Amino acid sequence: MLQKRINNPAAFIVLIGLLLSVPGASRGDIYVESSYILTIANTSLQDIIIGTSSSYTPAYASLLYHVNSTEYTMGSSHIVLNVDGTAYDLQGSYTVASAMTASGSGLGAYIQGSKIMGKVTFLSRYEIVNNVETGTRADMMKLMYVATNRDTSSHQVGCRVELDTEVNGNDGTNVSVDNGFSVVSTSSSAWTWKKENGDMPSGWWDYDVPPPGTATLVGRGVLAGNVYGDAATPPDVFEVANWSTVNDAAQWTLSTSAPVTDSAVVIWWTGTGSESGLNQLLAPGEAVTWIAYYGLNQGVLQATPTPTPTPTVTDTPTITLSPTITDTPTITLTPTITETPTETLTPTETWTPTETSTPTETPTETATETPTSTPTETLTPTWTFTPTETATPTSTPTPSSTPTVTLTPTITKTPTETPTVTASPTRTPTATPTPLLYVWPIPFNPKTAVGGVMKASVAPVGSTMSLFTVSGEKVNTLQEEGGMIRWDGRNAQGQMVADGTYYYVVKNVGKVYASGKVIVVIREGWP
Repeated sequence: MLQKRINNPAAFIVLIGLLLSVPGASRGDIYVESSYILTIANTSLQDIIIGTSSSYTPAYASLLYHVNSTEYTMGSSHIVLNVDGTAYDLQGSYTVASAMTASGSGLGAYIQGSKIMGKVTFLSRYEIVNNVETGTRADMMKLMYVATNRDTSSHQVGCRVELDTEVNGNDGTNVSVDNGFSVVSTSSSAWTWKKENGDMPSGWWDYDVPPPGTATLVGRGVLAGNVYGDAATPPDVFEVANWSTVNDAAQWTLSTSAPVTDSAVVIWWTGTGSESGLNQLLAPGEAVTWIAYYGLNQGVLQATPTPTPTPTVTDTPTITLSPTITDTPTITLTPTITETPTETLTPTETWTPTETSTPTETPTETATETPTSTPTETLTPTWTFTPTETATPTSTPTPSSTPTVTLTPTITKTPTETPTVTASPTRTPTATPTPLLYVWPIPFNPKTAVGGVMKASVAPVGSTMSLFTVSGEKVNTLQEEGGMIRWDGRNAQGQMVADGTYYYVVKNVGKVYASGKVIVVIREGWP
């Protein structure tokens, strides 16, 4: 099994002594550990493996081949630097620029070392950071690689990181780029994504038990972005392949098609959008940094093909509160107009017309007989029947029929049309929580960076970047130009800032678009 994992005979001799009872205990090997994650490095190979810590459950469970409570094995993952078309494997016997050392424990602890490969010094640094998904729990490793041109001529550079995955002892780890919606398993052939095709994922997951089964341990890799710290560098190529097709020393070729019975992932940075060629030119003294993250998963396993963003749309039905418009039936109070018939009582004035109703006939005759009886005739309320002429007020019922206007509340049916507005809320899921803003190089050295500036690309038109010290004092405010924001390391007064950590906030249309931090290093050497 060990021979299967070793391609370099010299490396095999070194690795024979790397089986021990307690990881990182002796034999020149070093490690850093938090309550969640453990990373072990070999000082000769400058290679690492990652697993869970002794206090995590399950303890000493591997994420990269091979960690357990009684042994660990190294050399199956390969970090390759390409300089002008020549590939250099970090495991090779090159001049050591700085020995592989470990510093600290818990959050912020790191392992780092560097070698001189061709005309370039290549530094590898592995730091324990909070989870990129949540910003909490020190359970991820930041994998950072820095190539610095130490020559007097410019050189093209690229980097390829092959990680031999093994989750909780499963060497055929099941890998997904959509959290379980689709899985590269032992029955699958290699999958490859390229930036030039526009299908590059932002991260990946790996499981000891494939979805929809219940996994005991899930690993999480991040390829782009990080709102809680240094942004991952989007790769040009990402592969999920069978280990045997990607594990050659100094390999700079894509995997061949084969069932992924022994899984591995490969991350490429070339600057070209594919594995072909290089497009990252370093001037003398200039450096370039590549960053990726790998550690434990904190998200919820999506065992079904239900896209997770869509549930947010369910919040939009709050627009259905618009039916409060149905309160408009209070318009039915308009029947108070029917009170106007009280004005029909005014026809009492129509009694005056009763005098015109031929009272000249009978009153004149009765007056000759019994004038006293004439009042009795006034008793004849037959005159009151004349109000039947007030039947004209019955025409007023037509106003009372106007309450049929209350049928207008059928207009309240129009609110049923307003639900069509709910179509627009479907645009809300497109608001991504993680803005696409790439800031580099980090760390930033104005003396060695291309053009002497730090760059923030894919910045929204009209956006601004404000930089602050750790104490909150504003250093400078920069304007976006052509989708790019550049900083030369100077404050608003034109003075070069001191070494240290600075925070940036990018705003667009008055709202925060992205934020993060940058380490400024002006002195020679890093860190």
